[in-house]
Amino acid sequence: MHHILSTLLLVFASCGGAQAEPSVSISFNAVLYFNSTPVARPGVDLYPSCVATGFPAGASVTFEWRFNGTSSFSPTPVLAVGGSATGSFLIAAPSKKDAGWYTCVASGQGGGGDVLVQTSGYLSVAYQEVLPTAPNTFEVREGQSLTLVCPTASFPPATFYTWSRESTPSSSSSPTLSEGSSPVYDIVNASLTNAGVYVCRSTNNYASTIDATLRVFVLAPPVIQKVNTTFVTIGNALQLNCTADSVHLPSYSWRSGNQSIANTSRVTVSVGGSGSGQLLVRQVVYNDSGVYTCVATNSIGRDTADFPVVVQGPPYVSVPGGGVVITPEDSTPSLVCSWIAYPTPSVTWTMTGGGGVSTGGRYSSPSVGTLVIGQVGGADEGTYLCSFSNALGNGTGSIQLVVIDKPTGLVVSNVGGHSLELQWNAIMSRTRVDQYVLEYGAQDNPSSKNVTFPGNSTTGKVWGLSAGSTYLLRLKAVKLGVAGTPGNQIMATTTTTAPVLALVSINPLDDGRSLQVRWHISDTGGVSIQAVNVTVLLNGSVVQTLMAQPSWGESCLVSGLMPATSYTIEVAASNAVGVTSVASSIITPLAPPATPTKPSIVAETSHSISMKTFIDSIGSAPVQFILINVSELHSGQSQVINASINDSSVVQYSSDVTTTSLGISLLIDDVGGVVKPNTLYVFSIAARNNVGASRFSEPTDPTSLVSPGYSGLYYIVAGVIGGVVAIAILLAAAVLLYTRTANCRRGKRISINPHNSDSPLKVSSGYVSSQDTEKPETSFLSRKGSIPASECAPSVNWSDNTSQTPCDPP
Repeated sequence: MHHILSTLLLVFASCGGAQAEPSVSISFNAVLYFNSTPVARPGVDLYPSCVATGFPAGASVTFEWRFNGTSSFSPTPVLAVGGSATGSFLIAAPSKKDAGWYTCVASGQGGGGDVLVQTSGYLSVAYQEVLPTAPNTFEVREGQSLTLVCPTASFPPATFYTWSRESTPSSSSSPTLSEGSSPVYDIVNASLTNAGVYVCRSTNNYASTIDATLRVFVLAPPVIQKVNTTFVTIGNALQLNCTADSVHLPSYSWRSGNQSIANTSRVTVSVGGSGSGQLLVRQVVYNDSGVYTCVATNSIGRDTADFPVVVQGPPYVSVPGGGVVITPEDSTPSLVCSWIAYPTPSVTWTMTGGGGVSTGGRYSSPSVGTLVIGQVGGADEGTYLCSFSNALGNGTGSIQLVVIDKPTGLVVSNVGGHSLELQWNAIMSRTRVDQYVLEYGAQDNPSSKNVTFPGNSTTGKVWGLSAGSTYLLRLKAVKLGVAGTPGNQIMATTTTTAPVLALVSINPLDDGRSLQVRWHISDTGGVSIQAVNVTVLLNGSVVQTLMAQPSWGESCLVSGLMPATSYTIEVAASNAVGVTSVASSIITPLAPPATPTKPSIVAETSHSISMKTFIDSIGSAPVQFILINVSELHSGQSQVINASINDSSVVQYSSDVTTTSLGISLLIDDVGGVVKPNTLYVFSIAARNNVGASRFSEPTDPTSLVSPGYSGLYYIVAGVIGGVVAIAILLAAAVLLYTRTANCRRGKRISINPHNSDSPLKVSSGYVSSQDTEKPETSFLSRKGSIPASECAPSVNWSDNTSQTPCDPP
């Protein structure tokens, strides 16, 4: 079209018209157009042409072609014909690289001299290609999604895409997955079936179709290929190969049971050339049989698979328990030969010196290698052989059966009060008896005690029995440290004897004048105890004898003794058979003075009060101090006077002084405000030696200084108050007496704690503060200590050996 137009212009000029200005135009010939842009087909030769007009006829026009501004073709001279000239060139098999700007430059002689004209045109080349830089391998985790984009480029743009899968061994065709104008294919919730090669085919209307391939890997835990049981002959090498399907090569480990398998001199764990996990065990033994577990692990997870292994070989026989079975007579023992072999062997049993053993009757074989013998006796004792055999060899085991016979002929040959003599028949067997065990006890518990005798003995004696008691006895034999079942049982009764008595303890009390005696009768001799007597001897002479009745228990309080004196205590128990006595010596401890008697008021004056008291025992040492507790009756205030025994202004000896007792008179005056007029007082007395102080005595009756200036009304009131206080004291004493009697009837002891002799009194200005001294008791109810034996005769059961009860003298 453009070529014809240019020619007409040239013709018009040659007919005498005005000469046109030179011009040039380009035609790409036989091309397609995309959006008005010429497009060359790829691979189809193209001859672009350039037409120059406005040149004189016969003029020489030279054409020069430029590609993207660069001369790419040699200039070509063409003679103008009729005012125009045409130049062309060849684009052979155009491709994408031939697309660009083409410029045609025409030069020659025009009407006015040299003329140079040019024009340019853009040529596109249709193409389709796979992008060389686009990824073609993709990974997706199992269960996740992946979007694939077709990695192609084309011009004009592709208008149609087809997605398909490459054929697989299970599918010879390539199924189409999707078609359309979208270059995208989505894989949703990926699984192992989505792994493979995907093909994307893109199409446009100007070039041929093109295929791009993309490989998809689905990342999932490895999957181990399962295997069957592996058989290996003993002594050979075992090799296990574990292969797992996984995108990335997994790591492998092996374990047997719960134990990991590591490299040793005999075992090698490695990765094989094909990427499999390999376990190599050299020179296998029977213990190598079992299940081996392969563990394959990748970044996603792990898989395990069991590899059963059976080691084949001849029977290997072992016997548990050292090859010895010890069983009692009449039992049903099992003889077991343990074995390892594959294939499973057959077994036969024989008895040394007795020939073969066939199942049936007393013999049975519940499993291969086990022989059960029923109701065994001495004739079954011996050595048994178990012989195994399979296609690969033989094996033998040996078991010694020891039968423990029941002893026979057990009888009592002699009976004593605390012993029995026995005899029995000797056991004659292949295996000697180590020892005999005699079990004996009450009928409801015959095996509560036992005694052993040598294995070669046929007689024995049992000691330490209770007199007058019946026993059940039975005898067992022991072989190789195992006791059998008892033989015949017999009953025997011991004779009665005198009591079996032991002196448990003699404990002195802190007062130095009393002893707590305890004894124990371990055996009454088979008859009732008639009496228990406690005798106190001084220098071989009887001082006192206390008779404890059987119901009183096994203790007695002995009182009325002298401190720091050696006594012999003898306890005698008797029954209808005889008397048993035990004795021991003891020295009574040092003691403080005894508690003074209740002081009696001798005289009352306006300035002093006189009283007297008696101390029946001065203790282990002479009395050093007299303690006088002065208490105001109404206010309750008190103070203690600490007077030396040699202070004649306070202390006066009475006429009944002996080496062991002391009678004293005391004078309390108003000097220093110890006592004041018109005030009622009560006085308590205590004595002290270098061992300690006694308890304070009972308080006096209320008294006061006599004041001549007071009317008789005061004395009347004082007398009334004194009478009331005296009645109260008498009532308290009666209550105490009743309480003691009741407690004795109930078998109780009244405990009395002695005065703490380790805490000396604190003396200040001749007086002792009441805050530093134990306050005196004001009634019998507050006394603490042990009641003398003569005060109580309790009644408790004789069988209650834990009772701690004072005795009553005869």
